[in-house]
Amino acid sequence: MNGTATLTRPENRSAGEFGLPRFHLINTIKFWGGGERFIFDLATGLAAKGFDVTIYGRPGKALLSRTAAAGLASVPLSANFDYDPRPLLKFRASTERDVFVAMAPRDLKLLRLMTLFGTPAKLFWYLGVCYPVNNREYLWLLKNENIRLMAVSEFLKSEILSRVPQVANRISVLPAGVDAPAVDARAARQKLAEKYGVSPRRLFLGIFSRLVGWKGHSLLFRALSQVKKAGVDFHLWVVGDGENRESLEEEAQGLGLAGEVTFTGHQTDVVSWMAGVDIVCLPSENEPFGYVVIEGMALGKAVLASASGGPLEILKDGRDGMLIPPDNPAEWAIAILELAGNEKKRAELGQSARRSVMERFSREGMVARFLEIVNAHPAVGRA
Repeated sequence: MNGTATLTRPENRSAGEFGLPRFHLINTIKFWGGGERFIFDLATGLAAKGFDVTIYGRPGKALLSRTAAAGLASVPLSANFDYDPRPLLKFRASTERDVFVAMAPRDLKLLRLMTLFGTPAKLFWYLGVCYPVNNREYLWLLKNENIRLMAVSEFLKSEILSRVPQVANRISVLPAGVDAPAVDARAARQKLAEKYGVSPRRLFLGIFSRLVGWKGHSLLFRALSQVKKAGVDFHLWVVGDGENRESLEEEAQGLGLAGEVTFTGHQTDVVSWMAGVDIVCLPSENEPFGYVVIEGMALGKAVLASASGGPLEILKDGRDGMLIPPDNPAEWAIAILELAGNEKKRAELGQSARRSVMERFSREGMVARFLEIVNAHPAVGRA
């Protein structure tokens, strides 16, 4: 193991109580994103309550590196284990006390193998940032009654049920949660301005996501070209990396935004970037949840998000953020122009957002909801 968690007695439990659950959190996705963040935050939250937690992931990737740095137990899963039984050797001592939560599609196959080998453990597959593939294999996997499902939002739950209605009695909703870090927004802003030689008097915007088509970067660029024509002095930080980076850089340049857009590449400390902007943007369509939305809210930022998918469950339009019709650059430009000229409204939205996210999407609340789901289904995973 790559480190050992320091455990304390769970709240409201006696030291001699038998059968305390042990949690095994699996995510073998290669990159760091919302799913990996969820696994890490859930693990640290459970460990803080004194539970035995182990994270399984790809060796050398960010999830296990952060796990080790946090002092949590971790195990590498290096095999490409599409129905490969070898990883099961790590779980051969599983009992009814063990709870497995997997995220990646290949991790779902591992859960299926565990049922075939007669595991007494409880098994859950968490869908946070992806949709179930509509093919025979995944329909077969998802129909397995020994595997329960958790979805990050009611929207994603409805998407799953539209494809696999048979899981209606074994799917729960578990929204992600975040802490509200104390940051010096003014210092973060000044740092961005000095590092890139940008005037701090500009309107600072940020988009924080992988550079893939459905995340809406092109829409935002087209909206900002209209904002520029309206005479607003702004700068956009594109934080993240992905397969579309080169084409997006060309698109920004073609729209005359080369001087207003900075591509930062992948960043491990997104908070320091987000803390320095005035507006956080999430223009993706049918976003399953919107981790960026709650992160921006927790930092007290004005958040603009597409009025579809998960953000509809998070933001209250005009109160703690703004919801904008997807695939409509003109509407996005109007919203940005409105906030650009109204610092007071940006501040009011941010203050309301910070209060709202701590009431409805705190990490503590996420952990409590997870434990509620697990305890609600004591017979899950019995072979």
